[in-house]
Amino acid sequence: NKPRSEAYARALRLAGDPDPHECVFVDDRIDNLQPAAALGMRTILVGQGNLPPDAQIVHIPDITKLLEFVPELANTRDPSGERGHARG
Repeated sequence: NKPRSEAYARALRLAGDPDPHECVFVDDRIDNLQPAAALGMRTILVGQGNLPPDAQIVHIPDITKLLEFVPELANTRDPSGERGHARG
């Protein structure tokens, strides 16, 4: 379970062991983002939240702004061919 680091490692395994640096983790709680960032994932905090000055976490006001910060998600396809799904 989040925020235990084992949960993020398991999610990576279930996704086929992608490079964590190629993954984006989005959440509305900073304590859930910190373990993902420690593994090397790009992390995005959605909604209200105060980030520590040294945080390597992007903050967006709401999920509708996600593609502004991760535009490559709009150009991905899942195995079924649907647009907008990212691996990882």
